[in-house]
Amino acid sequence: MSMAKYGEDTVFGYRLATTEETRTPLSLAIRLLDEASSKSPKGQVSIRVKNSTVRPVRNRSGDYLFFRLVPGQDYTFQVLAELYESEEITVKIPDHAGINKMNPAQMMKKFLRVISLKQKKFE
Repeated sequence: MSMAKYGEDTVFGYRLATTEETRTPLSLAIRLLDEASSKSPKGQVSIRVKNSTVRPVRNRSGDYLFFRLVPGQDYTFQVLAELYESEEITVKIPDHAGINKMNPAQMMKKFLRVISLKQKKFE
């Protein structure tokens, strides 16, 4: 998915709440999973771009969508969660070359990153 269009985004299930026709390039989607169960993490979870004010939008599937990041540039994403170890991942933002010829599976492979979270050990 290279663009989020007002209406329904069929790859990431994202709907913008307006009727205007506007397109915003999707820079990256991040899916967080519990390492043990491979399901969505439990409890309070947040993700942000380190040293930036950019904030993600969550879609109905629970993915974190980031827009307007510079293609080809490295960004570090920080995940903070009450029940999981903190994680950091650095990702080079993909470009949109050839995006119009890609099917949804190819787009997901290019723009989606999965982060598995390890549960904290409480004593």
